[in-house]
Formats: sequence, structure tokens, C-alpha cells
Amino acid sequence: SKCRIGKDGFYSVTCTEKENLCFTQF
Repeated sequence: SKCRIGKDGFYSVTCTEKENLCFTQF
């Protein structure tokens, strides 16, 4: 599943399907 852009404006790899949130990881 793809992820939306995080608050920082970067694509994240980890996503939570429950709340459909993404976390930016480097």
C-alpha cells in the first residue's frame, strides 16, 4: 500500500491502515 506525503513533505515507508497515517523515515 502506498503512503501519502508526511507533514515534513517527504514520502514515508511505514503507514498505519487504521488511521491511514504515515510516518516519515530516513
